[in-house]
Amino acid sequence: MRQARPLKVAPCAEGFAMQPQQKGPERPVRKQRRALIALLPAAILVAGSGLLWQARSDTPAKQGGKAAEPSVRTATVRSGTLEQTIRLTGTTAPERYASLLAPQLRGSRRGPGGGGGGGGGGFDLILQKVAEPGSRVKKGDVVAEFDRQFMLLRLDDYRASLDQQEANLLSLKANLDLEKETHNRSVAQAKAELDKARHDLKTIPVQSAIVSERLKLAEQEAAARYKLLLSEVKFKDIAQQAQWRVSRLEADQNKLEFQRSQANADRLVFRAPIDGLVVMGTIFRQGETKQIMAGDEVRPGTMFMRIVDPSSMVVNALANQADIDSVRVGARVKVQFDAYPDLELPGRVSSIAAMPKTAGFRADYVREIPVNIRLERLDPRVVPDLSVSADVVIEAAENAVIVPLEAVFQDEPGGETYVFVRRGAGWERRPVEIALKNNVEAAIRSGLQPGEVVAAERPDTKQTK
Repeated sequence: MRQARPLKVAPCAEGFAMQPQQKGPERPVRKQRRALIALLPAAILVAGSGLLWQARSDTPAKQGGKAAEPSVRTATVRSGTLEQTIRLTGTTAPERYASLLAPQLRGSRRGPGGGGGGGGGGFDLILQKVAEPGSRVKKGDVVAEFDRQFMLLRLDDYRASLDQQEANLLSLKANLDLEKETHNRSVAQAKAELDKARHDLKTIPVQSAIVSERLKLAEQEAAARYKLLLSEVKFKDIAQQAQWRVSRLEADQNKLEFQRSQANADRLVFRAPIDGLVVMGTIFRQGETKQIMAGDEVRPGTMFMRIVDPSSMVVNALANQADIDSVRVGARVKVQFDAYPDLELPGRVSSIAAMPKTAGFRADYVREIPVNIRLERLDPRVVPDLSVSADVVIEAAENAVIVPLEAVFQDEPGGETYVFVRRGAGWERRPVEIALKNNVEAAIRSGLQPGEVVAAERPDTKQTK
């Protein structure tokens, strides 16, 4: 702890007062010490700079008076296979698959018997059950089922309606036969009355004038009545046939609706047509595109599910119109997957489209040609709709002498091609002949040997020979 300064007692009018001792001037030794401490970093910096300058100035003397050579990036010539490739982009897709489409339900929107109880709401396609996306299914397994409660009730209604109509047809046939038989009897009775009236006319010679007139009128009336009933036979038959035909058509229509309802109920249950992997379709829901799931309403004809066979996969790629001339069917392809950077699978170009991809709403002046690539080896991680990059091998040089492309120099386009080869402390300019090159390396036909060291950048002209 610092000691308290002694207080100086001074006399004053009221008596003695306590005053602090006045601070004296600072000692010269402390001032010098502080100045030296402030100059110490600057002195160290100056001393370090001097040592560094001395070290650099001593280097040429230690190397026999020669200046140090500037460093040049180098590369070692190697032997191997060089491939010239074209990169395509695309997505994986199954070569063998089955698409499941939402069914088109057929039938009258009215209920059985022509009533309006059926309604159109029962024809909505709402997914009730669906297989888990990504799961594997066997042929014949139930993979999807739409809500078919309405269709099953409709089926029962039409079945009951058909039974009732069959009974009604039997009753109608009996009534028509009875009506026809009754009319035939009326015709026969009218004919008998006409015969009796004509027979009575034979008694006119022995009858009075009044009776004779009555007999004539009776005969005329009987003849007219018989003629009328006889003419009604044709129309009665036509009316009965029409009535029977109408009832028969109604029964046939109900039978057809019954068959349609039965077919609709069967269409609402989907079974896997092949063994494979379940891939769900997409639907526009709540302002964005989402995967179809149970509870969604699907429009007829919509592809809501796809069963894919993962044992055979292809890549649907697109090639620029300027590069398509170099791509050939059967060319080797190296396929890399964006989702799995460590995975590379071999493939072959299986087909090239004859026409470019159709443009969208806007004109597309840089057209692309669809290219199909078949994978020659599969991996369990490969599923449909993976984005990939495919390197199509256009040309390859095997057992070639390979150097980096940056180590090959040319003074002017079309001029001599040469490299700089290490020779002792300098570089030898040597002309070479290029057999093949890609974007990063070149295959040398003559002029280099594997193991030689070449300059990856142009060295100083004073060091070249």
